[in-house]
Amino acid sequence: MYRLPVTFSQKINGFTLLELLITISIAVIVTTIVQPSAQKVLQQSRITANINQMSGLIRFARTHAITQLSDITLCPSNNMKTCDGNWRHHLIVFEDLNDNQVLDNQERLLASAQALSEGHKIKGSRRLISFKHTGSMASPASLILCHRNNENTLARGIYVSLQGRVRLTKDSNHDGIHETSPGENIDCSTI
Repeated sequence: MYRLPVTFSQKINGFTLLELLITISIAVIVTTIVQPSAQKVLQQSRITANINQMSGLIRFARTHAITQLSDITLCPSNNMKTCDGNWRHHLIVFEDLNDNQVLDNQERLLASAQALSEGHKIKGSRRLISFKHTGSMASPASLILCHRNNENTLARGIYVSLQGRVRLTKDSNHDGIHETSPGENIDCSTI
C-alpha cells in the first residue's frame, strides 16, 4: 500500500530574531524621545494641581469670611493647630476669633490640605493669609511654587490683593516662563 508523505497543515507563527531586534530598537528610540516630554508634562500637571488646590483654599477662606462675617486664617501648620510659616507643611483654614494664629478649642477647623510633595518647593511672602469679615486683608500675599529641579518653565504662582482677590501667574510675553506681579520672570533658584 502506498502512503502519502505526512505534511503539516498548520503554519507556525512567531517572530524571527531580526524582526524582534527591529521592534526592540524602535521601542527604545520612541521611549528615548517621548519619555522626557512625558516626565515634564507629569511634573507640570502636579504643580498645576497644587496651585489649584491652594487657590481653591484661599478662595474658600475669603468666601467663608464674608458669608459668616468672621475672621478666617489660612496658614501652613505642622501640627494642624499652630501657624508655622513653612508653606511645605499641611495647610489649614480656621476661624481665628482671637487673631492669635492658633486653632484654639473654641475655633472651628474649616478645611485642610496635605503637605506638598517632596518634588516641589514653595515660597510665601507672608507666614499666613488672613481675611477680615469684609473679605479684605491687611497686606497682599503671594506664593510661588517650583519643581525641585529649578526649571523656571514649571514655576507657578498665586497673588492675593488687599481686597482678597486671587490671581494666578501667567506667561504674558509667551517665553515659556510665568511672570511675577511686577512682570519679571519667576526665578526658581531664589526659592
